[in-house]
Amino acid sequence: MGIRISSRMIENFCGNRSHAKEFKNSMGFSDNAKLSLSLFEIRCHGKTFYCCWSGGYVKPDGEAFCTEVGAASLVALRDLPLGKNDQLFVRELKMGRMPLQEKVTNFLKECPDGSRICFLGDIQKELDGEMFAAFNVTSAIDFKDLLKQHIRQSMTNFKMQSKNKRKMRTMKKTPKKVFSSLRDWQNSIGKWKSRPEVESCGPQGGEEMVNLKEVRK
Repeated sequence: MGIRISSRMIENFCGNRSHAKEFKNSMGFSDNAKLSLSLFEIRCHGKTFYCCWSGGYVKPDGEAFCTEVGAASLVALRDLPLGKNDQLFVRELKMGRMPLQEKVTNFLKECPDGSRICFLGDIQKELDGEMFAAFNVTSAIDFKDLLKQHIRQSMTNFKMQSKNKRKMRTMKKTPKKVFSSLRDWQNSIGKWKSRPEVESCGPQGGEEMVNLKEVRK
């Protein structure tokens, strides 16, 4: 069974305002036109990635070339206010003996969570009809809706972290309360009447005394 991967297309985002306007004008569209580039949110290996598909190729010396639309997709990916700004990778995809999806998941395994990735290749010919299956694109989401989801999730994570911190502070205080209640209980049955200060008991307190100190730590 292969590694589970799922993707959804990010619609109605062409980059920041100036880049979006420049791209729309170059394609002959009005500034108010709603266009979508090949931008995707990917979930794989328990991590989330943001990627674009760009038509192009990589020369043997490592220099990459993109089509005009592919370059616009890469610019939009760079402008996307999601993921990590310092993690942008370019990966060329080609058909071969290894299944395309396996190539993608193997590469994603090595990428940090939140990375932005430009997958480069012959989208219109060699990879035509292969990309959607390889990335398991199952749905699409408007960019504004995706951003709202991201903000809500960030707020939820922040609340959970704050709750856990408060819980940890409470747990740190609890041992003293437990120790005090144990001491009070022991005093109430007269076990420690001759030794009102538990901390002052030496080794003669026995193993039970060690346990009480461990509770206090």
